[in-house]
Order: sequence, then C-alpha cells, then structure tokens
Amino acid sequence: FGRGTVNPFEVDRNFRLTLEYYMGKNEYDKYKPYFHDMGEIIGAKLDEISEYTDKIGRPKLIKWSVDGKQVDDIWLNPAHREFLYELYSKGIVWKKFLDNASWFIHFALGYMLFDPGLYCSVTVTLATAYTIYKYGSNEQKEKYLPHFFTQDKEELWQGATWVTEVQGGSDVGANTTIARFENGKWRLYGEKYFTSNVGAELALVTARIEGAPKGAKGISLFLVPRYNENREPNYKITRLKEKIGTIAVPTGEIVMEGSEAELIGKREEGIYYTLEMLTVSRLANIVGSTGLARKALYESINYINMREAFGKKLEEHPLMKFDILDMLVETEAAISLAFRAIQLFDEAWQSKPPYEEKYHHMRLVSHLAKNRTADQSIYVAHRGLEVHGGIGFLEEFPYSRLLREALVLPIWEGTSNVHSLDLLEVIVKKKAHEPFLNSISEMIESLTYTKPFMEKIGKGLSTIHKALETLMSEGVEYASYHAKNLLNLMADVYQAALLAREADWLAEEYGDGRKMLIAKMFIDKHLTPSVDRGIFRRENWMMDLFEDLITASPIPVEKAEKIIAKE
Repeated sequence: FGRGTVNPFEVDRNFRLTLEYYMGKNEYDKYKPYFHDMGEIIGAKLDEISEYTDKIGRPKLIKWSVDGKQVDDIWLNPAHREFLYELYSKGIVWKKFLDNASWFIHFALGYMLFDPGLYCSVTVTLATAYTIYKYGSNEQKEKYLPHFFTQDKEELWQGATWVTEVQGGSDVGANTTIARFENGKWRLYGEKYFTSNVGAELALVTARIEGAPKGAKGISLFLVPRYNENREPNYKITRLKEKIGTIAVPTGEIVMEGSEAELIGKREEGIYYTLEMLTVSRLANIVGSTGLARKALYESINYINMREAFGKKLEEHPLMKFDILDMLVETEAAISLAFRAIQLFDEAWQSKPPYEEKYHHMRLVSHLAKNRTADQSIYVAHRGLEVHGGIGFLEEFPYSRLLREALVLPIWEGTSNVHSLDLLEVIVKKKAHEPFLNSISEMIESLTYTKPFMEKIGKGLSTIHKALETLMSEGVEYASYHAKNLLNLMADVYQAALLAREADWLAEEYGDGRKMLIAKMFIDKHLTPSVDRGIFRRENWMMDLFEDLITASPIPVEKAEKIIAKE
C-alpha cells in the first residue's frame, strides 16, 4: 500500500477517460484540476488513516462527562476527523450545489475514496443536504444548508439518515417510531437499530405520525438535530455496533423519548423522500464498490510486480496474468455501469413525486448497478486476496481489510433480494424496462468499431425480452423466484453494451482500441455460453498485450480490429 505516493485520479487513465466520456469534454476539462487536487489529498492521506482507524483508532462512544452528565458523544481519532472535515471544506458535498455542476463532481470523488466506512459518513451527509435542498422549507434551507455548504471547519455539520428498525430491517413500512405534535413541536418516540454516522449534528429519521396509515405509505420524514433547544442530547445512543468492516463510520443504536424534530416536506410523501435519499446512498454504494474493486486491482498489480515465485516475477506467470485480467475486466465493466447510473441520475434528479419516465428509468438502472457493482467488488477483492496468498489473509497487512470492507456492499441500502424485487416493481408498475431496452437497442445500432459485437449483444437483448414475457405470463411467485436471474441477465447485457459504446468513442476520439478488447473479454465471459471455457479459441493476444491492458495504455485500433474481427 503506497502512502503519500499515489494520486488515484492520475494513476487511473481508464477512470479519467470514463469521466470525460460521461461528463462531456467541457465540464471534464473545467473540473480536471479539481479532481487532480483532491486526488493529491486522498492519495497522500487515505491509506494510512484508513488502516489506523481500522486497527487502532476506532470510533468510541463517550457516555458520560466529567461532571456526571450523560452526553453520548462520539469520539473520532484526530486524523480521521480532520480528513473528513478537509473533504467537506473542499467541496465533496457543497461543490455540486454551489457550482450548479453535474453529479459527477461528487461521485468521482466517491470513487477515489476506496474506504466504504469513511465514505459512508460523507454519503449520508450528502443525502441529508440533498433532501433539505430539494424538499425542505425555505426556513429549513436557511437554517441548515449553510452548515453543509460552508468551507469553515468550525461551522461544518455532518448528516445522517436513519430508517432501519430491529423488527423490520429493509421493510420500512414496518417502522414503529411514532411522531406526535406536542406543544407546538413534533416529537419522536421509538428506536433505530442501524444508525450510521451516529453523533452527526443533523439526521433524517423516518417515523409514523400518530393516526397515519400502516405500511410504507404512512411513513413521514423528519429532521432530528443532535441537540434540543436546551442544548441537551436530543436522543440517547445506547451503543456502537461491533462490525467486521466499515469501522470508520460509527454505527449505533438510538432511543428517542420525545426527541425534537421538524417535518420535512409533505407528511404523506415521506416514503418518496426516504427512497430518494436511499437512491443517493445507493449511487454512492455503486461508485464506492467500484472504487474498492479498483483499489484491490491496483494493489494486486503492484504486488505481482514485486513478488517472485518459482524463479520469476509473479507477473510473468501466464495464470497470474489470467487472474489479473479477469479482475481488470470486471472492474472496468463496473466503472462503466457506475458512471452510466450517475449520468441517468444527473438527468433525472430534479423530478418530484409522482416522477417522470426518466426518473423510473434511472431507478431501474440503479437497482442493476447497485447489485452488480457490489458483487463485482467482492469478486475482485477476493481474487486479489488469492493473488496476495497468505500475506493477503494476515491482519498485520492492509489487504485483508479491503475484502472485509467489500462484504457489506451487497447489504447496504438493500440486499440483492431487495433490489431484484424492486426491479420487478419498477418494471411492472412504471414500465421502466421500456426506455431501458430502447437505450440498449440504440447503443447496438450505433456501433461502428465494435460492430462485430452486435450479434451477441443483440441476442442478449432478445433474451431479456423473452425473459420478461415469460416472467410476466407465469405470475408473481414465479417472477419473484427468478427476479435475481433477471437482474443478472439485464446487467450482463447492459454492461456489454456500455463497454462496446465507450470503446467506439475511445477509438474515434483517440485512436485507442484498448477498450474494444476489454469489451471483447467481458462479452466472451458473460454473453458467450460455452462449456470449453475459451480453451478452443487458441488466443494468445491477452498475454502479449498484458502490460498495455493493465496500465490502460493506448492500443492501436487496427490491432484491436484484427483481434475482434473473428467475432
């Protein structure tokens, strides 16, 4: 693990090109210096702070003050705290809003922050600011947003989003926290079981107003400050969770016994606001998963360059090249899907209930991307652990932490089952598959340099159509049983189409055929059913071009065209 040596923006050419493609050249060129500067800060500090926080300086709950008062303060080690505040002060939350910039400005930084625990604190702070910005009253905006949009570390606030209760888990409609309007104020009564970034100055909390309907439709959303009007703790923190990863974010349990609160937006739309703030967090989970996969890949490449076994460097062993290229292809497919999801969110985020078609389209892709990138992150981190061998398994070295951190990514903001069923819901109720499938058709029809892939991607698209027809005709039980299969099928075809389209752009703009070969490897793995595992293809180009592929060095289009012409 390099400390103070690696700028994650400058070292990752594929990331830079992906940003340029999805942001557009004008905005990318405008913010390129900002990404460089933030990469310098992250590269200089994050590795060591993450390792120290995980192993030694973990967050602590301070229950009592020296004069015997219950304070329930959260202690963060100084390096962790100062790094977070440096990110906030330099715009990881405010820059998108105050610059009126695209959402890539935030999520590109999230990709570089490969520590999911630390990024979780940033994410829920962003989700809090987002919800107030979009749905808060003028008074709430004037009161709270300056604390999220300031560059003054003394004035900075963190946010949090608390939904989960022990009896319901992902079932938000099972919430039992009650909101009552007493003496001119809203007060909340209940408990929250997973409270990430507990101790934040302001939290968004779900509750059911007394007398509201049961289920999700009866949920409202409230702002709950850390301290009440008397500057006393506004809720009790009963404990911090013991977790196998994401140590950097303090996750606790809280009890509210009349906590002061402010209703945000319309009481009957609380579930929509809740799902929107979860969408923001899911997008962060997507880029966080992708960034962690890239970090695992980078560390594995670095390791095989230095480690010798059986008389030569690990990078010289053909089977090690196979492993690294497999990790590379999954990582780059994840990056493409992640930033496509951000692009769709950027186009749709201002839509409000009951929402437009483009918002439902974005939702569908967010379900695909959250599930797929989390799975790819674990896959890549696990393969990287094997690359490192026994060294990777030891807690005295940093690599094992990457796999521990990755394990939460399929769970946060909804498990794969939740996203698979939500995918069905947005298909059946909102017809979101229609613009999704149309977008794949448009991508296929526009292919030029990667035209040889049209047939396989087209067959994949036809399979999705057939799968949807089958599931819709067989009824709810059958469709639910196969929901995860549908999600993975759609993700396979979508990632293939995105890689092929990006490869076309890269070939046209820069004469670079490298992404054409990444797309080929992905399609060969995911869209080419074969029992021979590729053995009969008699292809050696992957080994010949190994260095160019892993370093994202340009490969002449003509060379790539000859390789894919066999398709």
